[in-house]
Amino acid sequence: MKTIVDLSATGCGTGSPCINPIFAPTVPDYYWSATTHALNPYFAWFVYFFDGYVYYYGKDFDLYVRAVRGGL
Repeated sequence: MKTIVDLSATGCGTGSPCINPIFAPTVPDYYWSATTHALNPYFAWFVYFFDGYVYYYGKDFDLYVRAVRGGL
């Protein structure tokens, strides 16, 4: 997920998502990754596409999801 963040995207951080428009439509909100936090399985990583922020959060929260494929 972090690899598709684009901090140079038009409007990034001011209301438009920080992601290449090729991935549209993307709501500038929180999206789960598939990666569990290594030190606490209660948490998983997320990307906030409003500003490109990456952090972890409790898995019991409702966030958006997006299909991505890694490694070509």
